[in-house]
Amino acid sequence: MPIYEVCALIHQASPANGERELLFVDFRSTDSHGKKSEWWTRFPGGTNRLYPAELPEDICNRVVWEEAKLGYQLSMPFWSSETDERVYFAFLINSIDCTGELRKGILLHDGVEVSPPYWASARSLRYPLFPPHQAPLLAGMQYLGL
Repeated sequence: MPIYEVCALIHQASPANGERELLFVDFRSTDSHGKKSEWWTRFPGGTNRLYPAELPEDICNRVVWEEAKLGYQLSMPFWSSETDERVYFAFLINSIDCTGELRKGILLHDGVEVSPPYWASARSLRYPLFPPHQAPLLAGMQYLGL
């Protein structure tokens, strides 16, 4: 089974100014010696490492629920890339198709701290964008006409 890596670009029009915003989380990991990495910004996302038979659409559903506490009815795969070891997918989700309330508090999972999700424009990120999410961001911005 291939390793699938998935991210979800959830977007909305800002209630304040109508500008297109994306849902981000910040994260950092802790190594085996207890040293924490720097903070990075990324989209909700994950892999099928724990569930090898999980398909990309199912991974997206699971990680959006785990990391954002959002469910949704409609997603659109809009970007993919493949290497020898992994297949990457990005899904576009409009916030109007989402249900639930954004998660609050820090999520701790296997030595990784994940901030509560937050809305921001790509121009106003707090930390560097996680490198594997750069290409999906650019493709998503182009698709959305940003």
